[in-house]
Amino acid sequence: MGLKFYVTPQKQVVHPASEVVKRALHQMGHSEVQVLTLGKYFEVEIAEGALPHTDQAKLKEFALKAGLYNPVIEDCRAEVES
Repeated sequence: MGLKFYVTPQKQVVHPASEVVKRALHQMGHSEVQVLTLGKYFEVEIAEGALPHTDQAKLKEFALKAGLYNPVIEDCRAEVES
């Protein structure tokens, strides 16, 4: 079973890397870019049946225990592929 995790900074957290990329795009003439958020993306393959419950809460718990994100400053969204 395939799991995909999308990790982004929380809205209230200032993310310097995102600001640097946005500023670079503006300098390149892309002033239409108003908001840019950099994040992390993980693909994890696990054995079928290893996670009997694949609701968002269980998947976020899995991601937290695996060290994929820090809930103090990051949000995590998960998807399941069969």
